[in-house]
Amino acid sequence: MKNIFVLPWQFYLPIAVVLIGCFLALYLIVINNLSAKDVTFSFVVLFSASVMFFLNVCFGLKDEQKIDNFYVHLTLDSGQVVDVLSHSEGKSRFVVFNRDEVSRSCDDVLKNFLKDGKVVIPEGYESVRGRLDSCLQFYMRNMVIGHLIDVLPDWDINEENFRGSRQVSYRNGDVDKKEGVFYSRQKIDDLFGNKYFNYSLLDAHLFNSGIVLPPKTVVSLRDNNIIFDNPFFNLELQFFFASGATLGTPVLYDSGKLSLLVGGENSCLNIDSKIVARVLYKKLNAGNFDRDKYTKWVDAVLSGLRKGFDLK
Repeated sequence: MKNIFVLPWQFYLPIAVVLIGCFLALYLIVINNLSAKDVTFSFVVLFSASVMFFLNVCFGLKDEQKIDNFYVHLTLDSGQVVDVLSHSEGKSRFVVFNRDEVSRSCDDVLKNFLKDGKVVIPEGYESVRGRLDSCLQFYMRNMVIGHLIDVLPDWDINEENFRGSRQVSYRNGDVDKKEGVFYSRQKIDDLFGNKYFNYSLLDAHLFNSGIVLPPKTVVSLRDNNIIFDNPFFNLELQFFFASGATLGTPVLYDSGKLSLLVGGENSCLNIDSKIVARVLYKKLNAGNFDRDKYTKWVDAVLSGLRKGFDLK
């Protein structure tokens, strides 16, 4: 019911102006000219159209919601490196080239899972688990944003296809505010509080200097969730981790099935996790001609996350 009857505040003023105009026309013109059938009929049409406009706004414009889940398998090896298990050709390059440095920022916690050169589940695991989750949250949000900077540096990438080749061009710096919003690596560091983990995206193995987002997009961090918000949509990326952890060697079959071989010499710590993407397309711009461009960017983000972090 909320999506039907609660209107965005921007709608109330024009609706109020239309209704007040109708009542003023009724009081000042129509009542004094009731015998003028053309005037009376025109007012009835005008008032009926105003009512239809109000009803169409209430019932025709609705928020649209979409939820997508991406299951991610994390491993911790004897080198105290957290990795995303994936045999996908599209596995995130950012993860591959930066997992060591990001993991090193969590050494104080990860060292609890190492004994005599082997990965173990320590005694008092429950007391360490809260700190481990904080590190995994830090790890995943940096991996996700780093991956997006790498594969989707500009929300409006220009692609031209030629015979046997494709040319791609994009912006990667400050842009006109009507064309996008640029978030530099330094700005994202400050937003994520990376300095508290002694880590910086400025030191990452990454070609692009930041990411150009759709116009009026604001990025925020709330309860460890990454939020992209603008007049067209609200995209929230949440990270969840299974409470348990298992020692074993992960084996991923061609079918996509994952098995753990328990007791091997090269056993690692295995933690199941998932990224939950919640998208809210706002009713305020439900019929805007530019909405398709924004929807296309959201779809590209979700597709990029699936390719970069999926098992297979």
